[in-house]
This record gives sequence, C-alpha cells and structure tokens, in this order.
Amino acid sequence: MTAPSLGRVLIVDDEVELMTALCESLTDQGYEALGKTSAQEALALLQGEDIDLLVCDLMMPEMDGIALLRAALDIDPHLVGIIMTGEGTIQTAVDAMKVGAFDYLLKPFRLQALLPILARALQVRRLHTENVQLREAVAIYELGQAIAYSSDTNTILHKVVEGALQQVNGNEAAIMLPTPDGKELFVAVVRGKNQDTLLGTRVSMAHSVMGWVAHHREPLTVPGAVSDLTLAPQYTRTEFTTLALPMLTGGKLMGILSVSAARRRRPFTLGQVKALSILANLAATAMENATLHTQVRQSEAQYRALVEGSLQGIAIARQDGTRVFANTALARMLGYEAPQELVGGSLWDHVAPEDVPRLRASFEARLRARRSPERYEDQVTKKDGTLIWVERLVSLMTWDGAPAALETSIDITERKRLETQLRQAQKMQAIGTLAGGIAHDFNNILSAILGYTELALDEAEQSSAVWNDLQGILTAGRRARDLIQQILAFSRPTELARTSIQMHLLVEEALALLRAALPSTIMIRPIIDRHAGAVLADPTQMQQVLINLCTNAAHAMRETGGVIEVRLEPIEVTVDAPAISPDLKAGAYVRLTVQDTGHGMEPEILERIFEPFFTTKSMGEGTGLGLAVVHDIIANHGGAITVESTPGQGSTFAVYLPWSDSPGTAALPTEEPVVGGNERILFVDDETTLVHLGKVTLQRLGYQVVVCTSSSEALETFRAAPHSFNLVITDRTMPTLTGEALVHELRQIRQDIPIVLCTGFSHTVTSEQLRALRVDAFLLKPVMADEWARVIRQVLERRVSEEL
Repeated sequence: MTAPSLGRVLIVDDEVELMTALCESLTDQGYEALGKTSAQEALALLQGEDIDLLVCDLMMPEMDGIALLRAALDIDPHLVGIIMTGEGTIQTAVDAMKVGAFDYLLKPFRLQALLPILARALQVRRLHTENVQLREAVAIYELGQAIAYSSDTNTILHKVVEGALQQVNGNEAAIMLPTPDGKELFVAVVRGKNQDTLLGTRVSMAHSVMGWVAHHREPLTVPGAVSDLTLAPQYTRTEFTTLALPMLTGGKLMGILSVSAARRRRPFTLGQVKALSILANLAATAMENATLHTQVRQSEAQYRALVEGSLQGIAIARQDGTRVFANTALARMLGYEAPQELVGGSLWDHVAPEDVPRLRASFEARLRARRSPERYEDQVTKKDGTLIWVERLVSLMTWDGAPAALETSIDITERKRLETQLRQAQKMQAIGTLAGGIAHDFNNILSAILGYTELALDEAEQSSAVWNDLQGILTAGRRARDLIQQILAFSRPTELARTSIQMHLLVEEALALLRAALPSTIMIRPIIDRHAGAVLADPTQMQQVLINLCTNAAHAMRETGGVIEVRLEPIEVTVDAPAISPDLKAGAYVRLTVQDTGHGMEPEILERIFEPFFTTKSMGEGTGLGLAVVHDIIANHGGAITVESTPGQGSTFAVYLPWSDSPGTAALPTEEPVVGGNERILFVDDETTLVHLGKVTLQRLGYQVVVCTSSSEALETFRAAPHSFNLVITDRTMPTLTGEALVHELRQIRQDIPIVLCTGFSHTVTSEQLRALRVDAFLLKPVMADEWARVIRQVLERRVSEEL
C-alpha cells in the first residue's frame, strides 16, 4: 500500500539538474514533487492541476520567479509560493514578499533548510483551504436559510443566481428551467452583460450543452460564456469558462444552474464546484417545497461535520465577543468536557486581564472595517489554570444577519518551547564568544597576581600577618580564576579528556562530598540504579554538574529546609516519544534527576535560568554562571537538560547523557605531591612579567630555565643548541610568530623535543590540531606552581617511557 503524499510541490528552475535533484529529494521525503524548467510550462500545469506549494527560481529566462508567482496566484490565490535564488538582495526579498511569497531561500541551501519551510508552508496551505471551505460552507448555509423560507419561486431563483456569482466572483450566471414538454430549456433568470437579450431564450434539450447536463445529471465545465452555451456547443468567447450544474431534488431535475468566470485565473476549485452543487440542490429543494426542511437539515449537518471534524479549535463570536458556537476541538484545547460550556462566554475569558483591552479593540475595529483575516499568537489560560500558547486566525463572517468573527485556533505551546530553547542556545553562544575574549586578558593578569603571591608566600614567615594577607590574596585570586574558568566552560569548545565512567559511582562519591557541606535541615534522598550504565564524559565536569544542581536546590530551601531527591536511571528515547530537546536524538541515555521541595520558580524566571550572568540570588551570593556552565557541559557531551518548576512546589532538573557500552569507572582526580627536577627548560612568553615569574617559579622547583620574550628570539636560541634543552614551554598568542608556528619550526630542528603549549584563552585548538603539532600538553592560564610541577614531570616521564 502506497503511503499518502505529504503534499504536491511544483519545482520550477531552468537548471534541469537542480530541478531534477530537488524533485527526487522531496519525493524521498514523502512529497509528490513535479518539475518544470520554464514559467510557461508551470502556468500551464497550474491551469489543469491542484498544486499545494510552488518553489521557483528567481532568475529565469522569459519570466522571473516574482512574475511567475504573481501569475500563479492569479490562477490559484491559495497557492503557497517560495522563492529561491543565488543572487538575492534585500530588495528582491521584499519584492517577493509583497507579491505574496511565503518565504525566500538563498542558494545553495541544504535540504534540511528547505524541509521545515515546506512543512510550515503546507500547514498554511491547509489552514487556508480549510478556512475557505468553512467560509464557503457557512455562506452556502446562510443562503440556503434565506431561500428556504421564501415561498416565491422567482425570489428564490434571483437569490440563487446572485449567490452563485458571489461564491465564485463570476461574470455571468443563469438558471434554465425545462419546458412543460421536457424538450427544451429556457432562461428563467440571468445576470450579466447580455441579460436583456438572454432572458427567455430557449435551447434544445437534445442539441445543447445544457441539454447534455440535464440528460446526464452531472456538472460540466466547458470553455465559453453563458451567452454562448445557451445556443449550441460552438464556443466563440474562449476567455471565459462556464460551470453548468443540474438542479436536482429527489432525483428530479428542476433546472440547470450555469456560472461563467474569466480564464485569467483558474475559474472553479473543487470546493467551489461542491459549494455550487449544494446551492443548486438547495434551490431545487426550495422550489420543490415538499422537501424544504429536509434539505436545510442536510446542509446544516454538512456544516457541522466540517467544523466538528476539524483538528483545529473553531469558534464563532458576535461583535461584542460573545461566543455563539464552539467545536469539540476548542473545548478539548481549553480543558472543557463539552463545547456547550464555552457557548455564551466571551472570547476574553481565557486571556490575561492586561491583554483584554488591546485584543478587544483590535477585534471590534476589524469587524467595523471588514478587514481581511488576521493571524496572531497569545497565551491563554485553560480551565485548570494551565497557560498555553495559541495561534489564532480570525476571519469575518455574518451570523444572524450581523457582523461576526470566525476564529480558528491551534495549540503551539510545544513549538514555543522549542523556539525558546533555540533562542537560548544562540544567546549563550554569542555571550560565550564575547566572554572568551575578555577571559584571555584576565588570565594573563591573574597569572601574574597568583604567581607572585605564591613566590611571596615562600618568603614570608608562616602564620605571620604578611603570610595571612598573602593567603587572602591567593584565595581571592583563585576565586577569580575559577570564575574565568566558568566563563570559558561555555565559550571554549576545546575537547577535554573523556573516559567511560560508571555514573552511579560518580554520583555516590559526589553526594558523599556534598553531604558534609549542606545544613542538617536539608536531607539528600538518593535513588540510584546501580545498573544505570556508563557515560563517556569528563569526571570533573560531571561532578561539577551534580554539585551545582544540588547547591542551587539547597539554596532554594535554605530558609525552610527540605529534601533533595537525586535519582539515577537508564532511559530509552524513542523516535515517536514527545520531544525532550530539539537536539536530543533517539537512543539509550542515562538520566540524572535532581528534585527539590523549595520555593519553585515563576515562568518568567524559568525562561531565563540558563542565561549567563542571570541570577535571582542577592549581591555577592552568585555570579549567574552556574546553570549556564551546566547547560554547556551537558550540550558538549551530546546530552540535554530540562527543567520543570511550579511556584511553591519546588523544581526538577533532568540531565540526559548518552549511554556508553564501555564498562567504565568513576575516576575523580586525586591530589599529587609537588615534585620538581633539574632538567633544562626553554620558557617563551611575550609578557615580560610572566617570563620573569615563570623563570623564578620553575627555578624554585629545581629546573634550569632559559627565558625569551619573543618567539623569534626563542627560535634562534633553540637553533643554536637544540639538544641542550629537555623541554620547551611556549605561549600560544604572540606577535610575529605564533605559538603554533614556533612549535612547527622547533619540530623541524628537533622532532623529539617535548613541548607544552600555554594560552589565556583557546577557542580554536582541537585535539586533532594538537596531535598534528605533536604538542605534549596544553595548559590554560593562570598556571599554579603545583600544576607546573605535575605537568612537567608527566611530559618528561612519558617521553622517557616512549624512548625505552
């Protein structure tokens, strides 16, 4: 069985290869894609077939894409058009939108960029179609009501002709009735240019187009106008097209309804044919007074089926906003059991009070001015108090002879949530880039502050006033360093060392450390599945995530106390499951949940908690970076984090990390003793202060140190005696010759020289680049003395073991 098509798409591009490839790609995605290489071929196709979406190139010979879209909309006003071009400007985009283009794509583009646009365009097309069909059904219903209670046949016929012209914006219309002997048809009512000459004209039942319709009891569309078709099937005015329909009731032919329209646009859609057929039958029923009430009920039943069968919420409201109709979908959307609960209420009952004056004024002005349909989005409150986002389309109509509004609604809460997540990610990326640049200068300054403080501590008498003051400087400097490292945590994509770790071991170790730091009024309740599995992650960062979430939870309960529930469990995310995050793919995950019983968060706070530097804590209690860092760590590990919170009821954070099939351990870092050496080191940095500091620090560790304040000087020094050095330590960002360039030159002289690369900020170094440079270690400033000792010994001892 063939799967139904998502929709019919017409691709128009004079580049055959591009058109063909795009057709094939969209066909693979489930669309019925048709392709044409010229505008004229496309217009000819649109004249004869129903197309949902038009995707056309802007620059084409004979007729450009904007002209093609304009002509296509003349044929089918509800067609949704998308312009694509490789040479677009803002003005061409504006021109395209003025014509009625739905969107505008710059070549080259990826299929993944086109597919969401097609999905939204198809939704717009379907909404337009449903709306048109609903308006047509309502208009036919109202006309049926008007003629149903008329006992004058002539009045009925005139109303039917006028209604038919309005329904299709036609040029001519007529009703022909059979003569008593059944051999001829005569024009009983006519509207149009030739109405005076046509009225009373007779045609043969056996030798005319109208006779064919009467005999076969089927609608017929043919070229020509009403004034041509009444005489014979010899058409003279081909700029018109006429639709002729039999007027039937109970199988009995009452007459023929014919309507003509100009051919400059597709004259009759399937919906119009259906609407006019209903109108013809209603007229026949009205003429056949015996079945009047039955036909009215059938028309109303069709209208109800159309509305009740829609997935959209539908309501009709009077000019004062009072609902006179609501369908089941709207009741379900707003949390009611039956639509009748909404009838008699106001459109503003579920809108925030501060928004009511604005929306009411816009609604009333639209009805007074008879403006075209208007689309808008707002938040509404369901019966149970839940807030949801709703997209509405308000169209004008008449109800009980007075202006009214037809409102269709869809729930877009999930779409809004995903849009918010996307904006959050983009904002964090921009702020991270800015913060990273600032961090570079701060790290160089902190390197000097921390380094000289450590040197001064070695000279000061322990526990003296000076020693205590220096300890205070060192503590403050370390806090500043940690703050800069948090900034870099969401602005530096450099890969960290990741290992496969058993999450239950890491969580248990982290909670043991955390328990001692929390007040006794806060209880930790662990619910740990020891078979949750392993993840490929950096253990220190995972510990930071858990401690950060638990610390925030404790802060929310510091005044009243409470419980922090930490849950670890495996979870399978399936393709058809509700979206957890836009970037979370289907697969196996380990879920870490931290739930508190604190004060919770208001929606406006909840939307901003992952923004860098946003905090609800008092001055001095937090920087607003904690959750931003957590968010970035999880994202860099291919996972996702979600949060749910209700004011007064606490908050729940859920972290999803990809499951790893490796056994894994929970290897948290352990402190190592400070060990020095006596090897000879070349130390390079363009900051004179840092060069002096590095020399003194390394000499106190026992090393022989040669320093250079420029990379060019360092290269010449190394070239003069390459085998006299055991290690080179170089800054990355230096004038004339960068750290990477210096490393390359040093490798040309001596391939086996161990090298440590340092920087105040790295936003481009990747593990692949480090391997290509054969750099032995990479350090982020500021570097403390114990870190220098540990890394230098690791690099030198690793080289010795490799040589053995």
